[in-house]
Amino acid sequence: HGPGRRLGRPHRGRGRGLIDRTRASRAPRTATIPGRGRFPAMTPRQVELVQASFDQVVPIADAVATLFYFRLFDLDPATRALFPADMAAQRRALMLTLGTIVRSLHRPESIGPSIAALGQRHVGYGVRDVDYAAVEVALLDALEEALGSLFSAETRDAWTAAYAFIAA
Repeated sequence: HGPGRRLGRPHRGRGRGLIDRTRASRAPRTATIPGRGRFPAMTPRQVELVQASFDQVVPIADAVATLFYFRLFDLDPATRALFPADMAAQRRALMLTLGTIVRSLHRPESIGPSIAALGQRHVGYGVRDVDYAAVEVALLDALEEALGSLFSAETRDAWTAAYAFIAA
């Protein structure tokens, strides 16, 4: 993914999309990040939910990363070839990167350039735009499985908004 890329695909969750029927008539808020363009803005409540739920993930980070990659490779077996045989370092890198992004969501302008650079590196690794739909589903499923009842519909929507920001 890279600057200005849009996912352009339907929400694949359990019918709990970022915009529900009660809010559908309102125009979505957007923000502009230099070098990244415009993207859906997260509300302060969404940022709070993502950060609070990630705090619950930190003690079980390796397990969540394992769930994520298991689900990703199940959804899209071709992605397995993009990763090393020993996934320990990859799992750590995923959680460190995710943690950095999550901690910075309240000031997205501070991480916009880093996210753009991350996207460019992923292009170099062979990641295709079509791979990001499976990544989103795998992330949300891993969080839901790990957090159980703490991963409410509102928290899932907040993570969906966060993913839209990261993948924009």
